[in-house]
Amino acid sequence: MDFRAALVLEDALKHHKTLRKINMSDNPLGILGLRYMLRALTYDTNALFYLDSTGCYTGVEPNGDEDEVFHAQNLHATYTLNLESPYHRALLRMLIKSVEPCKLHPGEVIQVLSSTDGFAFGSKNGDGIWEVSSTGEVVLSYNLDRCLESSVFKDVPSQEFRAMLETFAEMSRHRPASEKLVPLFARWRELDGCHAEQSVFLKALSKDFRFTLTELEIFATTSPLFKANCIMQLLPSIPQDTATFFLAQMNYTTILECLNSRVRTKSLRNFNAASPTGHYKLSLEKSPDSAVAEQLVLLDRWETLIDLRLGRADTSAACNRSHARNEVYQGNPLAMITNSFADWQVPEFDELELDYVSTMVAPKGAMVMDAGHFEAFLKAVHEDPGDGNSKIEVLRSLAQYIYLDSRQMRMLLGFFETAEARNNVFITFFNRLAEVHDAKLYKVRYENFDELQAVYQRIGLARSFPYIQPEFSHFELDFSFYEHRMCASHLVGLAVREKMGNIRNPEYIKADGTVDSLSMGVPRSWESLDRVPIGGFFSCTYVCAPGDRDFAFRKQLCQTYAYLDVSVAEEEVDWITGLQDAPADVITFLLFVVENEGSLDKAFARMDGPGGKGLITLQKFQYAMSTMKFDKFQGPDEQDRVNALFRYLDPGGEGNISQSQWEVLRQLWREVHLSITEFVHFLVRTFGFDLKDAWSAIDTNGDKEISIEEWNEAVHSLGYFGPSAVVYKLMDVDGGGSISPDEWEKLDAYKPEGLICARTSQVPRRSKFYV
Repeated sequence: MDFRAALVLEDALKHHKTLRKINMSDNPLGILGLRYMLRALTYDTNALFYLDSTGCYTGVEPNGDEDEVFHAQNLHATYTLNLESPYHRALLRMLIKSVEPCKLHPGEVIQVLSSTDGFAFGSKNGDGIWEVSSTGEVVLSYNLDRCLESSVFKDVPSQEFRAMLETFAEMSRHRPASEKLVPLFARWRELDGCHAEQSVFLKALSKDFRFTLTELEIFATTSPLFKANCIMQLLPSIPQDTATFFLAQMNYTTILECLNSRVRTKSLRNFNAASPTGHYKLSLEKSPDSAVAEQLVLLDRWETLIDLRLGRADTSAACNRSHARNEVYQGNPLAMITNSFADWQVPEFDELELDYVSTMVAPKGAMVMDAGHFEAFLKAVHEDPGDGNSKIEVLRSLAQYIYLDSRQMRMLLGFFETAEARNNVFITFFNRLAEVHDAKLYKVRYENFDELQAVYQRIGLARSFPYIQPEFSHFELDFSFYEHRMCASHLVGLAVREKMGNIRNPEYIKADGTVDSLSMGVPRSWESLDRVPIGGFFSCTYVCAPGDRDFAFRKQLCQTYAYLDVSVAEEEVDWITGLQDAPADVITFLLFVVENEGSLDKAFARMDGPGGKGLITLQKFQYAMSTMKFDKFQGPDEQDRVNALFRYLDPGGEGNISQSQWEVLRQLWREVHLSITEFVHFLVRTFGFDLKDAWSAIDTNGDKEISIEEWNEAVHSLGYFGPSAVVYKLMDVDGGGSISPDEWEKLDAYKPEGLICARTSQVPRRSKFYV
């Protein structure tokens, strides 16, 4: 007898009042068949008290394409049943009985797609057994969505994911009758020393059963040599909260046993259902990993229902509303097996890798960490001796308690060295951002396009699109993906309202490999998503002068596709330009102007000249640079560099720079000033308020000068991974290639107020801000 016979027996024995013992020894039940028989043993509606399953640990398991299998944790599937088969009738009754905890009629959950003999669900007889037809064929579709919308979940808040998972576990997992725990424990005791049979026994229990912590402890202590494996396998069967997990870990006999088991249960222990966004790599033959996969499948379905209820736009990668991305199973895209991750029947073998991106965003009015607590938080992250991965694990476990703003996200990213670590931190807190209008503050922290593209790939371009500040953003879109076509539509929609010339350097390679020169420009018809080609590759850069922005439309896009309201006015946004978005000559010119003119407004007025009309021509620009004694471009290509600088400040090509266009420099200065300020804050956190201590640490050879090589090495060794080259450039005013103690004192103007210092109780004073 295989697993099919076991299901027939479970169905038949559930209400059997006389049979007390059953011998199933040496039958090829396997894990699935043993699951069915152990459930039969532990019903409170029958008299069964003894099960002999010796030699049943091997057996033929159903293949991944076989739908006609009863999986209590994921019933959402289509079932083709021949009702002349006892197995199919038993499966039908099990499906019908699974609806009962939802307090719904079977017909409300199980849809009849087709039948040969006018199928009806039937009714219960006097013994509580469902009577079903024994002739004909029927095709049924089990709608798990209807269960999740039933009254059982009415008191579960939409965003309380842990509560939803616990409610579903209580409803779907089998809770052994109290009087049947003794025969279950007795059978476990009989298997002591038979490790192969014990392992299958535990895997069978881990899939369908629900135990208390005390019951787990009994299993663990009954078989001392198998204790670690027992705890690991049954961890998915106990309440999934931190306290219960912690207490379960107290049952190990030795430290080595504990450490080895913790490695094997890491995926489940680190799984944060309250903030599930992240990357997952799961070995499905391990019960903890399989449990995480099943919970992600259920979460995907739950969140899809919430999105539909809230009328949210579909921002999935494949236009299927799934929150799973980049799913790979057995080394192949999961899309080759199923249309949606939520519809997938999780197998019990091989590896699954995916990114999960929740659409649970910060609620309106979410309170971010105040400055004092955030400084303490940063200090703890910086001083923790663990590596980046261990820090990220801790941050993921705390993510549901934290809301950040864009500036805080930016500062946090600066404490992680590698691009991968920064990506993981960002993704961990992506849905914990309380605002999105200043998102560019942290996006400019990414050093190159490839780093940012990796984030887009994992989170999704539609959710992370720079809706409020798309200026200088580069895009590389693969039109075979739904979300990439959506973003092309957004770009054209912006350009239509702001200026079609804002889409710079467009390039479209058709699906057949031919290059479309786009001689007439990017088609305006692409504003409609259904008019964007399905195939090919498109790339471009988007620019926009401050005076051309359609802020209202940008807000509308953000609210529709990022799911966050933008309630601020345009002037309240931190409009900035990233250091990597501006040529080095522009930054050089900016630092010179701020240093010598005191403010950008004064510099513009000087260039415009007395009685000027607010427009700087190229002639005025060149004359002003000579009178300001700007000599940073000296050389044979000086004129070319001046012209390139002028063109950067005149993005529309009108031949003059207006006050509005000059604002681009102010946006760049905000980023420069912020980068310098953050570096000084880091020094104060590390060395205290007196920056002379920091000088001593960086001037390693004590020669009273800091070369650029010495600077780069020292900054990296201190653990600061934000932009530091611009800080050096600010201090090296004379361009001599080194910093003197007098030049170092320029950083005093950027000291913070209210920062937690490492070596002083002195109250820092306020930073100096250029206006």
